[in-house]
Amino acid sequence: GFDLAHFHVRVVDVMPAPALNPFDAFRLTSAAATATTPSKVPRRLTSAAATAATPSKRRKIAPAAARKECATNAAAADEARRQPAGLPEMLPAHPLRLIIVGHNPSERAWMDGHYYANPSNHMWKILEETNLAPKNLISGAQDDYKMPALCGVGFTDVGTGVPGTQSSKFSDADLRRWTLDAESGFYARLRRHVSLAGGTPPRVLAFAGKRQYTVLFSKKKQ
Repeated sequence: GFDLAHFHVRVVDVMPAPALNPFDAFRLTSAAATATTPSKVPRRLTSAAATAATPSKRRKIAPAAARKECATNAAAADEARRQPAGLPEMLPAHPLRLIIVGHNPSERAWMDGHYYANPSNHMWKILEETNLAPKNLISGAQDDYKMPALCGVGFTDVGTGVPGTQSSKFSDADLRRWTLDAESGFYARLRRHVSLAGGTPPRVLAFAGKRQYTVLFSKKKQ
């Protein structure tokens, strides 16, 4: 459409400006000069602005307080590292070719959260040499969680959830209780795994220690 208002604006813009008499020209020139001259700012306001623009100084902390704060943070970090990671079973919901059965978690394994984590334990060396834990897939105890999926090897203990490095502190009665408990016993946990794996049992159960094997399969009345 035709914008009449816009049309008038454009016509007014291109029309020549009327001539000014000398007095009006002088008055307008003086006013323009006054408008473009920066006004003086009172010294008090200038100082206040400069003070506001200056970054505030950081709060100084006394050396003793800083040392105490660092010590507190370090103690908290140490305490967090000392908290045990625990050692859950690694019996997935799919069939396994091998389950390695330990006595109970050692203190080191319990703290680190990995099976056979003590460097003096030869388990991972044996698994590597027998190609049950191929070196290109498994780097050691820290990769135990990869074993069920990549290698078909699971881990558990007869005394799952009961840490202790000296197995001799636990009696045969303890082992039998850990084995036969209807809910959390070793046999119950194995049956649960087989059920989750579609009814397929592991091909091999390997006992990492003679004692738990002897107690579990003893012909003595249990």
